[in-house]
Amino acid sequence: QEPFRRLCGSLETCCLQPWALTPETEDPDDANGEDDYGFANIEDDLARYGKDDLIAEALRNEASDLRKFAKRIEGDLRKVERESISDYVQESENLAKLHMKIKDCDDVLANMQSLLGSFQSDLGKVNMEIKSLQERATDLSVKTNNRKKVESQLVGRIDNMLVSSELIEKITETEVCDAYMEYLLMLRKKVSFVNSEKAKEVGCNAYVKPVLEMLRLKAVEKIRSFLLHKIYALGKPKTNFQILQQNVLMKFKYLIQFLHDHDQEIYHEVLEEYINTMGQIYLQHFKAHTRHLCRCQVETMTISDTIVQTEESISFSSPVAVRSLFSVPALGGIANMVGASQPAPMADRSRDTSIFCLGDRDCVLKGDGVDVLMRVVAEKGKQRPEVVFKGALMLVTSGASSEQMFISEFFQSPNVLGKIFKPAFSVIDEFFKAQIEQCFDPLGLLLMIRVTQEMRNKLEQLQLNNLFPFVDSIIMILWPRFKSLLDVQMGTVRSANASALISEGCEKYPHHVTRRYAELTASLIQLRNAASAEMLDHSLNFMRSEIDSLMIRMSHCFKNFLRQHIFIINQVDAIITTYVDRSLPADCQTFFHQKLESEINIFVEEELVERFGPIVKFVQQFEDMSDKPGAGTGAGAGAGAGGVCKIPLSTAAPLVQGFASSWKKGIESINLDVMGSFHNMKTGMEILKRTLTQLLLYYTRFLDAVKKHCAESGTLSRDMVNIPSIIAEIKKYSRTF
Repeated sequence: QEPFRRLCGSLETCCLQPWALTPETEDPDDANGEDDYGFANIEDDLARYGKDDLIAEALRNEASDLRKFAKRIEGDLRKVERESISDYVQESENLAKLHMKIKDCDDVLANMQSLLGSFQSDLGKVNMEIKSLQERATDLSVKTNNRKKVESQLVGRIDNMLVSSELIEKITETEVCDAYMEYLLMLRKKVSFVNSEKAKEVGCNAYVKPVLEMLRLKAVEKIRSFLLHKIYALGKPKTNFQILQQNVLMKFKYLIQFLHDHDQEIYHEVLEEYINTMGQIYLQHFKAHTRHLCRCQVETMTISDTIVQTEESISFSSPVAVRSLFSVPALGGIANMVGASQPAPMADRSRDTSIFCLGDRDCVLKGDGVDVLMRVVAEKGKQRPEVVFKGALMLVTSGASSEQMFISEFFQSPNVLGKIFKPAFSVIDEFFKAQIEQCFDPLGLLLMIRVTQEMRNKLEQLQLNNLFPFVDSIIMILWPRFKSLLDVQMGTVRSANASALISEGCEKYPHHVTRRYAELTASLIQLRNAASAEMLDHSLNFMRSEIDSLMIRMSHCFKNFLRQHIFIINQVDAIITTYVDRSLPADCQTFFHQKLESEINIFVEEELVERFGPIVKFVQQFEDMSDKPGAGTGAGAGAGAGGVCKIPLSTAAPLVQGFASSWKKGIESINLDVMGSFHNMKTGMEILKRTLTQLLLYYTRFLDAVKKHCAESGTLSRDMVNIPSIIAEIKKYSRTF
């Protein structure tokens, strides 16, 4: 209502009293802005209330009296005012109550404001106290850390410099035991500190150091006595020194470390005493075991066991010449020391081939060697040289490896192994050297080489490099001896008297020399490995050339040319059969397969020449003359017109008739001759088939030549034997083996 009244007043002033707009008649109060109905605000009022319906209607009605309109409006406003006052009076009690409530609320809010102000003030004080406590806590933490650092350094120095009466009593009066090492550790720590640079800054160092030195000397003396006593105990008879090493000495390894750090002189004294004691222990230990091993030794071959044996070589098999590998005069009394005995005289083995057969001897290459020692100890029977050799070698390497691990952990000085085993190695080395020099078994030596090579590989895996010179020295002895034995074997082949080795009918069977060669070479090839391949291949090639030369020399002892080839075929076939039975590689058999093929071809030709000589020679001469036209053959054939060979009837007729009358008997004779000449029936059957097949080919070529080049061949047709008849006859002799 108030804006409307103001607008009406302004309009009334403007429209009805224009004089009021002049500056001369302007009311001073209006100029100062005290008149509510001034013209100055008319534009603002119109803009704000011009859209009102009542005001808009009044402005549009120009004819109406604005005074009346204003009075009417004023009346309405007063009426509304009176009604409002009446309503207010009616609600006065409620308003009074509301006023009282508002006043109470103001009081409550004032109290709350007071409380909150007080609480805010208290919180400010608490915050200040918390900040103060935090600052004090930080200062205390810094002080605590500083004091801890100082305490740690101070306590450590005090502990390291403090020598208690308990420590003095335990070090000087207590016997060395497990508890003693705890006090020894304390003493070591204190001695190390007083000798350090830090201890020089401590004033009491000069007073404490002599006391600790006295305790150190006393501890060294007690440790020396204790360790020497334990080391002497290792050498007592029937003592398991390895158990004492692991269960007794190893518990006190800190004692030897104390000596190593604080008294090198006493440390080396104890170490030297241990070296001397263990050196004697291992020396006696090896002597006792080799004495037992030599009793288990069995002789496999003697100096007379060669591929070719003569009366001279057999004479060496007397008890004086044949000795055990461990019964060697060159040992200078060692053989008697270990208790070796002379073997009984051996029977004549001049025709025995099993001595060169490998058999199950290569089983010694299996296992880690411990099983060999257990077998030698457990079994009362005799053992082959390579088994005894591996047992002795395993005895050395197992003892050395065990000792190496102990001294590396106890003394922390692995380089003393050679000094410990020096007495034992000198005897063992001489022992092995004499054993190898008196060994006449090439297979045994090669097995020993393989055993030594595998043992060296095992030592390399265990990083026992100190044993390499010992093992390498054995290998350097084994190889020359092995090579010399092969040279001896080949020497007997090269110098063999071929005629002395030949007996009546021996061409039909494998000779014992051939079988020995086959068994020996097959065994060597079976034992060949990458490390020995080069040397073995050279020796095998040399042996092969020598045995081939001997077989040729032996075959020449037969006057019959056919028997010569029968002998060679049987020998070569025996070698191949042995190689196949041993499942040897094909490249090892190539030479003998080629030689067998060549000898069989020659035999087939010679057999046919002996039984059907006229036809075989005629075919060969006729084919040669056909290759060279115009040349005479001496068989009655000559060159015809145009250079074509002609066969006269006088030449062909006797051949056709002779074959027709004797071909069945000839085939039967070939069968009897071939099947009775070869020991291997499978090979004999193959040769028979090839011989009869070659006969059929010769006769077929003979018939073709006669039919083509003999003008009167028609007159010979009834005497010619047809091919199917020959084939049918050949099939009668075909067998399967």
